[in-house]
Amino acid sequence: MESVSRQKQIALLAAPSVVAIAVASFFSDLGHEAATTLLPGFLTIVLSAPPIALGLIEGVSDGLSAAAKLSGGVMAAKGVALRGFTAAGYLTTGIATGLIGLTPSWPWLLVIRPIGWVGRGWRGPMRNLLLTLSVPKQQFGRAFGLERAGDNAGAVFAPGLAVILFAVLQYRAAFAVAAIPGLLAAACYLFVKSAKPPRGSFELRLSGYPPAFGRVLAATAVFGTAQFAGSLFTLRATQLLIPRFGTSGGASLAIAGYFLYNLTATSVSYPIGAIADRRGHRRPALLGLSFLSFAAGSGFLALSSITVLALAPAFILSGAAAGAVEVAESALAGDQLPARQRGSGFGLLAAINGVGDFVASIWVSLVWTVSSPSLAFAGASTIAIAGALFAMRIPSAAGGPEPKPELA
Repeated sequence: MESVSRQKQIALLAAPSVVAIAVASFFSDLGHEAATTLLPGFLTIVLSAPPIALGLIEGVSDGLSAAAKLSGGVMAAKGVALRGFTAAGYLTTGIATGLIGLTPSWPWLLVIRPIGWVGRGWRGPMRNLLLTLSVPKQQFGRAFGLERAGDNAGAVFAPGLAVILFAVLQYRAAFAVAAIPGLLAAACYLFVKSAKPPRGSFELRLSGYPPAFGRVLAATAVFGTAQFAGSLFTLRATQLLIPRFGTSGGASLAIAGYFLYNLTATSVSYPIGAIADRRGHRRPALLGLSFLSFAAGSGFLALSSITVLALAPAFILSGAAAGAVEVAESALAGDQLPARQRGSGFGLLAAINGVGDFVASIWVSLVWTVSSPSLAFAGASTIAIAGALFAMRIPSAAGGPEPKPELA
């Protein structure tokens, strides 16, 4: 009996919808992360942009992406043409990636790059809802884990793709080719077949959601103000390693550290989802532990001022958090929300994450600049621990399968 049940679970998880969504995430991340790798050099060498240009471009992009996540939640709540609108988000990001290479001056990127990031932002809630409509509730963790594994795997291979494209094509043509994976990502949604989404309405008032989901949002908001961008790990490693190993050696080691970060994230995503499914009542604790992994990674980064040996556990632990946090958050949120509120809830959760990412990177960079990097990273570690304590106080949702939804 157990063997039959296990085979049924494997068959459900191998449904074309889940696999197609994971493959789409891989292609999309491969394309836009390759472009992200090329962007600093393109700004500096080709467009002769000042150093502040990259900060402005990324800041505007992240801010609009956070706002777009709310609009994605509205579309997910309506439950209309989810596949088409989600594919349009991937298509928008891919096209915007290709347009980067056509820009005559850097201010144009204050329009083009944010458009691509709007596509990234608004597709997320709809993609997450499609995942919950593709598997039973007891497999949410594995479905989200497989999707995150695909996304993080794209980030692993993206730097290598960027190096090859630059070597063969130089910058402008390289961006055009980097757009192709984004177009393939959109095409993957031709293979997505999910249950018919329940119709709901978008709700901003927390009183309209289950109290337990409000606690998920609170824990996410606290932790989000600590989770600064992974690129800051690479920047800190570069600063510490170049004086010891020279420009070429230090930069190479810092890039290797970021590769380790993404490789760890890819490795843990699916196992974390599987644990969340097998130990459904432990999902709040799993979320708290994923927050603590980031806290430990940030703590080791603070210690790297004393010894560069701390960089290795910093990259590994923060990479584990990058692979685990969104899986644990999404599985827990899907568990706490009734089916008719999942689209709206995923949008609200994604928007809070987007705002948190923006705030965290800004304040950590500011403290780093005006005081010291060790103080900035230690502060982020402390806030992440507070978020973990909030997460571990979230009550578990009542178990049990949901009624079988109607097929779309």
